[in-house]
Amino acid sequence: MTEIKMPKQIQFKLNSWLENAGIVGLTRILPKDKYEGDWNTLSVSTDELDNFANDYFSFFVKKYGKYIRYQQIVSMKDQLQNWQDDEFDNFDEDNLEILLKETVK
Repeated sequence: MTEIKMPKQIQFKLNSWLENAGIVGLTRILPKDKYEGDWNTLSVSTDELDNFANDYFSFFVKKYGKYIRYQQIVSMKDQLQNWQDDEFDNFDEDNLEILLKETVK
């Protein structure tokens, strides 16, 4: 089987609105030091894309995490764990009610 060699750089050129939107998305997800660009072209080293899946999801969690139900549940878990670790000495029923209401919204 023939091995496919990846280029060292990938260049994205402005074109249709959909391709341009993808380029804007890349610039939002990748840290600024991971790409170079001018008015018409964005260049990215293929090595910088090795961890792109993690960068992609990290971006969305950071940007929209507070609007995601999953993030609310995870935040609630931390508070519950703190109460449990403290053997419920600082348990506050009002805070629990607020946490539940925020999660169910």
